[in-house]
Amino acid sequence: FIDLQLVGIPRYMQEIASILSQPEVRFISCNAASGPGGIRAAVGKTLISKVLVGSILSSQGITDVKFLFDTPFREIKTYEFTRMALECGAAGIYCSAEELQFLSHHPEINKISKIVVGIRPKWYQDLGDHKFTVTPSMAMELGATYLVIGSPITKAENKKEAVKKILDELR
Repeated sequence: FIDLQLVGIPRYMQEIASILSQPEVRFISCNAASGPGGIRAAVGKTLISKVLVGSILSSQGITDVKFLFDTPFREIKTYEFTRMALECGAAGIYCSAEELQFLSHHPEINKISKIVVGIRPKWYQDLGDHKFTVTPSMAMELGATYLVIGSPITKAENKKEAVKKILDELR
């Protein structure tokens, strides 16, 4: 998974997506700000990897969302971006837990992958930059396809033990 949140004009999106699309790269993230033209261009050039469309950064609160999108309702923008991703042929979206909960009420969204950031096991209290977090099991219940669990593993003294604890929590 290459999480560069690519954004740019369609020609740039085509070029960079074709360079990044490699057998060892399952997903390439593109930011919804590239619009339908940019997303379609990236999807059209990723012969091996799949394109994910990111919506609103999980570090952005209501004030940021209002400033950037002229609405305080991040869920609605995420829904709009998800519909765009579907129409452009993207394999999925990446979103925060809050948006995942909102999207779970829209069955037409079920057919694409949902990669969820801000996953925090019960035993890990540091939210980091994320405004919205959920446990791994709650994210799966809400329809997550893949979980992005960074800090609870990367900041752990014993990374293997952290992974084991997360897997135990999911059972």
